[in-house]
Amino acid sequence: MRYGVGAVRLCWHHEHILSEQTLPALDELAITNAADFVVYRARTHFGFNADHQLSLPELFCWAVMERVSDLLPDSIARLFLRLPPAEFISGPKKEANIVWERAPVEIISEYVEQIKPVLSVDVDPEPPAGFMLRPKMKRWECEKYTQWVKSQMCCCGCGQPADDPHHIIDQGFGGTGTKPHDIFTIPLTRRCHDKLHDDVATWEAEHGSQLYHLARTIDRAYGIGAIVTANKRGAKV
Repeated sequence: MRYGVGAVRLCWHHEHILSEQTLPALDELAITNAADFVVYRARTHFGFNADHQLSLPELFCWAVMERVSDLLPDSIARLFLRLPPAEFISGPKKEANIVWERAPVEIISEYVEQIKPVLSVDVDPEPPAGFMLRPKMKRWECEKYTQWVKSQMCCCGCGQPADDPHHIIDQGFGGTGTKPHDIFTIPLTRRCHDKLHDDVATWEAEHGSQLYHLARTIDRAYGIGAIVTANKRGAKV
C-alpha cells in the first residue's frame, strides 16, 4: 500500500482496515522502507554484497551519479561539506545578528557542476604515426582534465580535497625527464604527494599501487561523465 513517502507491505485484511488511515507506526515503517530501498539501489549499483554496510561517502557518490544529490537531507549534506549543524532561531532576533548562509544543497550542486563533461575525445583508427616503424611519441596534455583530477578527493583516503594532479612515476610511462600523459594522473593532497615522491615503495605499501588508483580515477572520470567522446563533427556520442 502506498503510504506517505514510500509504501508498506500489508496482508489483505490489514490493508482493508488501515486503508486511508494515518498512524505513527505506519509513518515510521514507510520511511524505513524508503530508506532501505535507497540503500538497496545504491548497494546494487556498486555491486556490493547484501551484507555490505553502505557508507555515507558511497551514498553521496551514488546520489551524485543518479542526479538526486539535491534530495539529500540537510543534516547529511552538512556532514559531507563539514558544515556546523543548522542553527534554529527561536524567539525574536535582530536582523543584524542573523548570519545568512548558503543552503548546503546549493553548494553541492556547484560541485556537481564542476564534474560535468570537461573533455572531448575523438579516436583515429589509423593514425599516420601508427604506420611508422619508430614513430615519434607525443605527450598528450589537457589542462582541463588535470584541473578536474585536482578537484577530486585525495585517493589516499585521508578525507581531504586534493591539491595536486600527480602524474604516476616509476611505472615505465614517459621518457627521461618527461612526465607521462595527463591521463595518467591521480588526485593527491600536497602532503600525500610529497610523501609519494620521497619514497614510492613505502607509499604504495601503505596506500596501494599507483596503477590501482589510476584505474579508479579513470573509471570515475568516465563513469560520471567527466570524460566524454565526440565524433568528427563535434557532436556527443
